[in-house]
Amino acid sequence: MAYKSKELKHLLDMISTNFWPSDMLDKTNKNSFNGLYKAGFVFMILMAITGQIFTTVIMVQPVFFSERTLPFPCVLPVDWSNTYIYVPVYIIQVIVMQLAVCVGVLGTDFLILALCTYTANQYYLLQRCFLVYNTSEMKEINQELTILSKDGMKRYGNCLEKEYLFRCVKHHTMLIRFNKDFNKTFNPIEIGQLINNVLGVCLGTFIFSRDDVSIYQSAAAIIYSIGFVMQLGIDCVMGNEMWYQASLIPDCLFQSNWKALESKELKKDVLFILQNTQKFPQFTAYGVYDMNMTSFIKVLKVAFSAYTFLINVSNTSKK
Repeated sequence: MAYKSKELKHLLDMISTNFWPSDMLDKTNKNSFNGLYKAGFVFMILMAITGQIFTTVIMVQPVFFSERTLPFPCVLPVDWSNTYIYVPVYIIQVIVMQLAVCVGVLGTDFLILALCTYTANQYYLLQRCFLVYNTSEMKEINQELTILSKDGMKRYGNCLEKEYLFRCVKHHTMLIRFNKDFNKTFNPIEIGQLINNVLGVCLGTFIFSRDDVSIYQSAAAIIYSIGFVMQLGIDCVMGNEMWYQASLIPDCLFQSNWKALESKELKKDVLFILQNTQKFPQFTAYGVYDMNMTSFIKVLKVAFSAYTFLINVSNTSKK
């Protein structure tokens, strides 16, 4: 995140200056996009609870051992079992783990979830705008867009249909550009996420299935695996949602009242836009994997194959 801080700042600037308010179309559609926002909020709560349970299990397990241990193994040049050294080292490890899990990992996941949800919301708003094209509601929405953009579009004269169409196309072009910048910013994280998910799910389930581990290690392992699956689910579900919302834009434009336009030139423009809006953006990891539900299943299959390999190797070594 630090390496891509400039690109991330650029994305946030685009959101603050170019994105439409999420409640812009409440007058035409009462439900709006609230369902996905609520689902994302619930998912964030579940992720936070899972992270807290994981850190709690790791933190409290030394208390139940007969010998003094630390949440994580470490080598110190002094005898850390001494109370005056053990307590500070224990507290430091707990603080570092909390920062890593609850701020680093969960913070990044929540950021990606928020950006993907809000981007999908913009495609949804664009659908609604295209759907009311050349209707009585178009003038009211165009007035709101004029206030947001602070641009009267005087070069289009009194042609409201052309002005409104230009605003929608301009916003769609901005979203396509935003999606490309979004992929460039999060490509390193996503490719690392895919590798970590395979390793995390594989090792977590492998440790959980062993008989020679403590109940605390088993609990941490299963929560560890669930956390990785949820992380992968955020990226794949939201990547799929972004693609789905973008794919509905040409249908909404085609279902609008554009056929009633009097200008043949404007009708040709609509047909041209229909063709260009059929190039749907995709959330990817360096173009190697598209972050969607198909990739979600593929990653889990690879993780299961790696888990089976570890089980076979473990059973062979025991024999």
